[in-house]
Amino acid sequence: MSGSKKIVRVAAAIFYRDGKILAAKRHAHKAQGGLWEFPGGKIRDDELPESALKREIFEELGIQCEIGEFIGINQHAYPDISIELHAFEIDYFEDNFQLIDHSELLWLSPDSSQNLDWAQADIPLLDMYRKYRNNLNYYESQGVEYAERTKPLLQKVECDWFIDQLPTHARVLDLGCGSGNAADYFQEHGLKAEACDISSYICETLSKTATYPIHNVSFSKILSLGKFNGIWASASLLHLNRFQLARTIKLIHAALEDTGILYVSFKKGADEQLDKDGRYFSLYDLDELKYIFEATTDFQILGSRVRPDQIGRSDVEWLSLMLKKYVPE
Repeated sequence: MSGSKKIVRVAAAIFYRDGKILAAKRHAHKAQGGLWEFPGGKIRDDELPESALKREIFEELGIQCEIGEFIGINQHAYPDISIELHAFEIDYFEDNFQLIDHSELLWLSPDSSQNLDWAQADIPLLDMYRKYRNNLNYYESQGVEYAERTKPLLQKVECDWFIDQLPTHARVLDLGCGSGNAADYFQEHGLKAEACDISSYICETLSKTATYPIHNVSFSKILSLGKFNGIWASASLLHLNRFQLARTIKLIHAALEDTGILYVSFKKGADEQLDKDGRYFSLYDLDELKYIFEATTDFQILGSRVRPDQIGRSDVEWLSLMLKKYVPE
């Protein structure tokens, strides 16, 4: 009687430097020999993926590193085994790589890397990373122009809905702040606002006039630094793939005080989308969005709304949810 294939959990590292990623070629005598992959290795039963990856990178490449953003998961069935591959970008790494477990290392652009003969399990992760990096590059290069264009588009009705759920002088975070218009509004209305954006240009521009803290860090970093009464995530989580969204929801939940409030908004639709600027979007209908938040954590949905696009695009509608961190009595 044949049983189901064993599933092996593996952590994979995506090194990025000067517009290029690192590909590693497996030794010819190994399984998948001669194919290219993201370096990494097996996750032990008692390990978190991040801890396993730091250990494996030292064992395979002889360097210390710091684990950065989670990119996604791919499960792939080979003839004799199924691999569940967890990929992370590497924040910091020593630049003295050693060829311990591979025959060759190669730095190349994410786009040209698809010309290599990759291990099948890694290919979807390469696509996920390319989309993730394209979004970062857009906001880093076009961030100030984007902020100026969107600053007049503040949804005050939505902001007031958020404020009404919060105690006086609540500490709130504008997560993925863009122009900072929401953080400005919250500060003006008596809340203790902070703002976060990945674009250094946006943060540098905001810091010249803002009367509240500006954090030029990733979502995962800011969400690990403290507790907030409310988190405002308007059109900022929609660039995350579904794996990243589930993980970020858990981080947001942990970063909220008991009974803390979360506001989110997404484009309405299905599946995925690339816009004319190459930005990646995950689209949802209202039922799926509600299910994701309820299934991932114990958030309570206080309300939902569907509204037209503010700049008049007839093919775009927006979904918003107001959520509360549930605390058992």
